[in-house]
Amino acid sequence: MAFGRVAMIGDAAFVARPHVAAGVAKAADDAAALVAALEVDEVEAALRRFEAARVPVGKRIIERARHLGAYLQATHTAEERARSQRHSIPEAVLAETAVLDFLRS
Repeated sequence: MAFGRVAMIGDAAFVARPHVAAGVAKAADDAAALVAALEVDEVEAALRRFEAARVPVGKRIIERARHLGAYLQATHTAEERARSQRHSIPEAVLAETAVLDFLRS
C-alpha cells in the first residue's frame, strides 16, 4: 500500500467487494490512519507505519469477501459448502452483510 513516498488507500489498495459493504468505511479508516501516521513521522516512515496498520485490515476484508461470496459459487470446496450452508436463507446473509464487526480484532 506504500511505495517510497506514495500511498494507496481505499479500493485502490484493497478492493472491498460490494457484498462486503466495507468500501467507504475502509477508505475513511485508511485516510484517518494515514493522517495519524503523518502526524508522528516523516513521510516514508509514516507510510511504513500506515501500511503495517492497514494491510491486515485489507486482508480481513478479502477473507470476508470470500466468506460471504462462497454461497454464490456454482462449485464449492468442502469449506465453501460449510460456509454456504450458513447462508442458505436471506436472513442469514443479511445478518452478516453490511456490518463491519469482522474488522475488529
